[in-house]
Amino acid sequence: MCSDIYDDLVEKIKETIVNGQFSALQHINKIQLFVYFVIGRYLSEISSSATRGTNVIKYVSDSLNR
Repeated sequence: MCSDIYDDLVEKIKETIVNGQFSALQHINKIQLFVYFVIGRYLSEISSSATRGTNVIKYVSDSLNR
């Protein structure tokens, strides 16, 4: 009888952990998508400017990789 109680407890804990991990991944994906969108917007705004030229993305990429 006690074994059933502990088994249920363990299953509830496992389920809670998995649900928390899934929720965290969903939030991380949303944040990551937003960050990439904002970066893309920055690059689009700068690269479309006539004074910046076409090497903006290469320059930024090289700078970030240092």
